[in-house]
Amino acid sequence: MRIRIRLPGLIRSLLAREERFAELPMFMELPRRVDHFINVVTRPIEYCSLFYGLNYLVDVKGVEEFTDIYRMVVDDLYTAFYDFGVFIVGEELWDMHFAFCAAPPRADGLPRDPGTSEVAIFHELLVKGNPEKLRMYAMRAVRNAYPELPYGEQRALAWMIERFITLAVERELVKPDVEAVWEDRKTSTEAESEVLDFCMKLEEHFSAFSRPETFLRRAKLIFEITPQACDCVGWHPFYGGERWARLTDTLLLRGRLPKVAWIDACWGAEHQTGNFVAYQLWVAGSDKWLVREVEGELLGDEYIYAEVLPRLLDAKREGDMKVVLAYCLLPLRDRLKEVLRS
Repeated sequence: MRIRIRLPGLIRSLLAREERFAELPMFMELPRRVDHFINVVTRPIEYCSLFYGLNYLVDVKGVEEFTDIYRMVVDDLYTAFYDFGVFIVGEELWDMHFAFCAAPPRADGLPRDPGTSEVAIFHELLVKGNPEKLRMYAMRAVRNAYPELPYGEQRALAWMIERFITLAVERELVKPDVEAVWEDRKTSTEAESEVLDFCMKLEEHFSAFSRPETFLRRAKLIFEITPQACDCVGWHPFYGGERWARLTDTLLLRGRLPKVAWIDACWGAEHQTGNFVAYQLWVAGSDKWLVREVEGELLGDEYIYAEVLPRLLDAKREGDMKVVLAYCLLPLRDRLKEVLRS
């Protein structure tokens, strides 16, 4: 007999499957898939425990009764992680106007980290005063960093740099204020609207790339540009740079790896502030109550991202399935533990 259970975190995604399992998503699909990836990514504990718990039971132990629900979880993560990845890479590229900012050298000859006002003045002068100079500045950076690239690819990459800087400086592309949800200054609904607006702007300005993987490949190259290549400050240790290049590489493995292997790689991917899914959105109320059942108290978003999720992933790596299954939804928990004991 196969188990039939309605999962709170999966209900909305079940109602919105449509065409979202396409192997090669189009850019124009991203805005209409925001609801789905938020529904999945804001429930990291539920999905992480289900994915690894069911993977163990179905793929390792051969328990067929959980096959349907396991496939559902895999399909949801396979789509949501990719869409979420495109969104957060776009968010990180927004900080490009800090990285690609010329500043007077320090005493040791390295570029000096400019203050916010200096960044604003630098780009105000370029974007509003001399856009042609900004275009030349971006092209010089790309040519210095990637002299082997064909001219057309160099130009496309320089255009992407120029466009992101212009949109950020002119405040046409604005990062969602997710921290406002953590601090109870905004509701999650309001923040979700900002995420949707950001994704619509990405679609509006970068759909010329046709497919997100083209956007991601160029984003990876931009993350790898060094200060020496463009005579600029460069990516700050806390954003962009090599860590985001590696994360983007992981996203680009979609379609090359089996679904389960790619999802596992995403759970293991990290940027400067932690896990792939951490600190970019918020934790849904249902996930907080799920954690409360195990921890005995209602915990905040930051603690769940910084402590509970890493603990869950460490338990999985060490093969401690009791810890993994402890965070599964209550209707499944007892049955999963029973199977595990047998």
